[in-house]
Amino acid sequence: MTAALVVTTSANALVAQTAQDKTETAAETTAKKDVGSFTSTSGLSDLKTYLGAAITANGTVYAQFDSVDSVLNNAGTETASSQSNYAVVKHALSDAVSAAGGVAEVKSIYFANQAQKADLSALNGVATVSSTAALDMSNAALWAADFVSDYGTLYDAAGYTVTYAEAGAAVGALDSATTSIVFNMAEADGEEVAYGDSIQVGVGGTVVTIPISHNGTATQTGAITIAGVTVGFDTSSTSAAGSAVFPNRTAYSTTGSGVGFVSSTTQLEAALVAYINQWGQSVPNYVTGVDSTSGYDRKVFGASSDGATSHDLNLYLNIEGSYTKAATGNIIAKHVIGANSVKQTINRFKGRTTSGAITQVYPAGIILRFAAKTAGADYTFSLPTVSGGATGVDLDTWGAYDGADNSIYAPAAATGNNSALYRALDAASYAGTWDKVAIATGDTAASTATKNGWNVDNLTDADVFLSADAGDATTATNVTGRVNRTLWL
Repeated sequence: MTAALVVTTSANALVAQTAQDKTETAAETTAKKDVGSFTSTSGLSDLKTYLGAAITANGTVYAQFDSVDSVLNNAGTETASSQSNYAVVKHALSDAVSAAGGVAEVKSIYFANQAQKADLSALNGVATVSSTAALDMSNAALWAADFVSDYGTLYDAAGYTVTYAEAGAAVGALDSATTSIVFNMAEADGEEVAYGDSIQVGVGGTVVTIPISHNGTATQTGAITIAGVTVGFDTSSTSAAGSAVFPNRTAYSTTGSGVGFVSSTTQLEAALVAYINQWGQSVPNYVTGVDSTSGYDRKVFGASSDGATSHDLNLYLNIEGSYTKAATGNIIAKHVIGANSVKQTINRFKGRTTSGAITQVYPAGIILRFAAKTAGADYTFSLPTVSGGATGVDLDTWGAYDGADNSIYAPAAATGNNSALYRALDAASYAGTWDKVAIATGDTAASTATKNGWNVDNLTDADVFLSADAGDATTATNVTGRVNRTLWL
């Protein structure tokens, strides 16, 4: 048999006395088997093997009973009578191409750290109870590790891979709702920062190093600028005004002109803010501090100032990463000295206060991920519901995947097979804002990188990815409404 095979069995006065739909076992559900029975003397059952082979060969197959006297449920109760054109097999020829591969469905639940336990309703026969997953979610990552250990094998047998990932940022404590950090230096300490030093701030392995040196356009004349912000230097390491110096100029020397110290913490603070926000761009512009038109915000940190004109240095850093993209770990705050300065302390506080020192950003919770082990539109599933006291957020639609701009940017091949993201969006009839980005020879690298980069604040494909069949985007609609009741014969 070949994929071009066409089988049609209808309009032959084939009659069944009953058609009974049976409840599938967990194993049958996983195998996508439709179980039931027909009572008939029509002889259609003689074609059972032939019809099954035609489906396996991806043929266009249609067979029906022209009438069914009584339709029964699993308990044998009649749910309908005198049904005409009752389909036994409806299988459209798929236009799938083998090269693209199918898209396996992934759906998740986000749990914030909370002093509650969670029960999950059945997913293909696997249910959970708090007595087994004994930990509450005060530290959701510990709960998730226990959950996967207890139930992972059962879910695997039912056709799903269950994993978890730490997600979100909680500044200072596991139950914190704050995502902002204050980096603070006393005004006198800030004015001991010397030209050639650097400041490091960040979280975990995500650290920004800001050089305290000129990076403007003119290096031998003019004022000193850092990411477009003018910063004055003088010969005094105290609040007393010293002689202004310009370490960026050709004639400058620490011997003849004097060591250059920051003159104003207000200027230094503004420069740190500008530099960090440029660091956050995919194409940073440290010369002028103006965002490049060919870049995008990578959504890592957002820096701001307290706006005061004469004060201690207070740099506000907000963690902007979404879910698994949020920076967590030890809070880094360092004054890296050169040859002419003394190391100064940079304090770390929670939110926008300057009391109660902190050292850590914790994960705010976890994403519990369920992934179908078999790809394709036939293997969609619904997330289990949560009870037992805990609350979660279902991540099961493209709307959840959307980032801050409420959009998805899906790369797609210029010809032939569409990308997995494009096909999955199309199969789900996604109604939100999205843009198909053609990966064509004529596209500039900046254009492609920019649009794809706009997904940086969306959930990852490991958190939400809706199923689609292999091949072009039309495949999913091509196979809509398939029926295979050959096991009933």
